[in-house]
Amino acid sequence: MNRTGWLTGMALAAASAMLTGCAVAMGQYGRYSAAMQVGYTDTEVQPGLFLVRYYGNNLYPADRTMDFTLLRAAEICLERGRNYMSINDVDAQMRPDAYSTSTTTVVPPSETSTVVHSGTVSPALLFNPMIGLVVSCREAQDGKAWDAGYLSRTIRTKYSMS
Repeated sequence: MNRTGWLTGMALAAASAMLTGCAVAMGQYGRYSAAMQVGYTDTEVQPGLFLVRYYGNNLYPADRTMDFTLLRAAEICLERGRNYMSINDVDAQMRPDAYSTSTTTVVPPSETSTVVHSGTVSPALLFNPMIGLVVSCREAQDGKAWDAGYLSRTIRTKYSMS
């Protein structure tokens, strides 16, 4: 493969990886990833009392971040054999995140492609949501407790999660 073909192949591989990363970050539910800056953290701060946080990014609306925080809280209680949970405190933040992007246009896409534009877009300030909950798990409904199983099923259905 000649040098131009190799560079085109590398550019296409990089673009594919970036698009895949964006798709994963947009729909991701899972433990916090420092590389993607998305996901949940949880800490048992006292027996049966948990601090649960979900970090979204600029592709997440704040309500999705809240839903995923609630989902993780429900999972924690269900994993411990507790069917109910109480939310003792809520912390919601929009964390600023400055970034810049570069654009490159290659026409036509082939081994002999020519770069017709390459430049940098002005930095844009975006905000990333973070929701934190202090949750306690309960064995029984006490009037204020949430049904963890129902909550988990509802959120998983809403986002087509298995």
